[in-house]
Amino acid sequence: MTDWKTILAGADDEYLSGISNRGTVKRAHKDMETIPVQVLETGENEIRVKTGEEEVAVKPVLAESSCSCPSRSVCRHMVQAVLALRELYSSDAQGGEKKDSSKEPSETPDVSSQRVWSAVIDIPPARLIRTLGPRRLKEVLGQIRTGVRAHITRSSVVTVELPDSDIRVRFLWPLEYSSCSCRKKDFCPHRAAAAIWCRLEAEKFHEEEFEQKETEGMDLERIRERALEMKKVLEDIFASGLSRTAFQSADSLERLAVISHNEDLASFEDSFRSLHTGYEAYFRRRASVSAAALMEESARLYSRLCRLSRVRTAREAQELGGVFRMEYEPAGTLHLVGLTAEYFKSKNGYEGETIYFLEEKTKEWYTYTSARPVFYDSGKKRGREEKAAVPWGLPLTLKQLAGARLCLEQAKAGKTGRLSSSQDTQARITGNNGFQATDGQSWVYDDFGRLFKEQCPFRGGWLQPEEERVRVVLIRAAIWGRAEFSGTEQKFSMAVMDQAGRELLVELAYDKQEDANIRYLERTAAQVERQGESAPPVIAGKLYLKDGRLCLHPLELFWWEPVSEEPPDSEGMEGGEISDTEAPPDTKALLRMQAIHQTRELLDNVRQQLEDLYQSGFDTVHDSTIKGLKRWEKQAQQSGLSVLGEQLKELEVQLEALRHSLHPEHGPDMEIYTKLTEYLYLAKQKTDFDLAEAYYIRKKRFKGYEAGEGG
Repeated sequence: MTDWKTILAGADDEYLSGISNRGTVKRAHKDMETIPVQVLETGENEIRVKTGEEEVAVKPVLAESSCSCPSRSVCRHMVQAVLALRELYSSDAQGGEKKDSSKEPSETPDVSSQRVWSAVIDIPPARLIRTLGPRRLKEVLGQIRTGVRAHITRSSVVTVELPDSDIRVRFLWPLEYSSCSCRKKDFCPHRAAAAIWCRLEAEKFHEEEFEQKETEGMDLERIRERALEMKKVLEDIFASGLSRTAFQSADSLERLAVISHNEDLASFEDSFRSLHTGYEAYFRRRASVSAAALMEESARLYSRLCRLSRVRTAREAQELGGVFRMEYEPAGTLHLVGLTAEYFKSKNGYEGETIYFLEEKTKEWYTYTSARPVFYDSGKKRGREEKAAVPWGLPLTLKQLAGARLCLEQAKAGKTGRLSSSQDTQARITGNNGFQATDGQSWVYDDFGRLFKEQCPFRGGWLQPEEERVRVVLIRAAIWGRAEFSGTEQKFSMAVMDQAGRELLVELAYDKQEDANIRYLERTAAQVERQGESAPPVIAGKLYLKDGRLCLHPLELFWWEPVSEEPPDSEGMEGGEISDTEAPPDTKALLRMQAIHQTRELLDNVRQQLEDLYQSGFDTVHDSTIKGLKRWEKQAQQSGLSVLGEQLKELEVQLEALRHSLHPEHGPDMEIYTKLTEYLYLAKQKTDFDLAEAYYIRKKRFKGYEAGEGG
């Protein structure tokens, strides 16, 4: 039997406005005062009501009611009929007293609200994913990860106000009669997004259900076959050796880059183009590339191909293959200060400019990159395209953008801080003075111990992209050393120190684009040396570790004037400032430093052995190579590096077997070789970190055992 009492009790003004509109409901309330209403017949499936001259059939699903008037939607006669029936059933339930429910909706969700709420959160995730599409789904998931929430109101109608938008969705029962401020009648993307927010509110949201990207079309068998083909090409290059590799091998790498592009393997396309550029530079005997760098890059690529050849799921294949466009997530409102612009030309065939910004409130770094492909350009000279498009419709050049202050609303950024030029982002210029050293004293590091502790946590990252390892910092040194330019290495270098005497190395490799910057740094260093105690400028740059020392690739200099003479900040220094003369000797620390240097020496020897093998090739392994591997294996076991010793032994056995094979297969030996290369990379990172920690963090230093010196 139809429970008309419950149905009509849930039909408050909020619900009636949902199935019609607020104006219609207001007009129906006025009609209640002048137009009579008469109940003609009450049945199981409908109640027939006469309102003035019109006859209304009220159905259990109120939105499906009908009226004798010409209107095709929920008209004022239907609404008036429902209002009259609601009063009738309400007064009967309260012994004849009328209850005015038109003033405001019930504050507690009634049965109707619970029903529509359950229906919303029970919408299948597959339907929501299909309706939203990949781009909108990423936006919603990004908002959830960053802590953004939608405003949800529950009464007889569930109202959802979408974040960072003026869109409002109203769910009512049945869901087919829900509405959206975008005015679309069907189940639009806004309704799908609102349903996800309701799931989150009800604690029934599981992110893994919505992270299913459109990978069903990926042919895993085909991808594995392509990975094996690519592996075979690299194995042939390793087998012949770098010294015997023909110039045409670079063309094979370019062909593999094209194959990777056709298979939607973006990260592999970048890697093959980068390796192709490296081989071409090596064949032309350019000083910018070395055999050791090519060996490491090739081994890293081969290791990724091994993983790709064994993928079992489309998700795993997509994670390894990467995407051609960076995935951007909502970053809220950003207040950015322009720092500088840097020209770049990458090895994977792109050039352009990167603009660096500092967020005023969070101290996070953001970048905007304007890049263009050049891998198919001819050898003719081309000028730098200074008039590249500026994002967000700003009336600036890229150079002016690097010196401006901006406020970005509804900004989007990737996980590395790269900003999207999305048209949804609203930008306004808040100043044109850019970064000033006096404005950013709280962001500047003048204590290199604190700099190391906060900005250089140990991260392995054998397969981690280089852009994820870059840290941009601002440093203010107390003392500038003499600037030097090495003609053999084609590199500018200058040591600077903080007030505690800890050293940081500023390095800048020479190329045509950096020539003016190197000259400027040399002039600045000479000026600081002449001025003596005057405050040197703040240096902005990319931070990295090298041989146990902090190094900085400079991007920009900012001059400042000190506000007050304060003692150096010794936070995190375990006992205050460092003193070489007063610190008593520590036998354990001496032994530890000696062990680190001995380990570094062994790792360097093994690396050199692997580089020699990479140069000569796996098809022509000499007796001296086998003897060398045996010697380093023995030393590794004696030094307690059992994993290194086992891997060296395994490689030795594989190479020995290949020497007696007529048709050698280089898969097993190559996998061991790449594992060894990865081990050496991570071990070097760890020893660099340990030496730097002893130098920058520990309160005692010991001469003769600092970074870069033997044990």
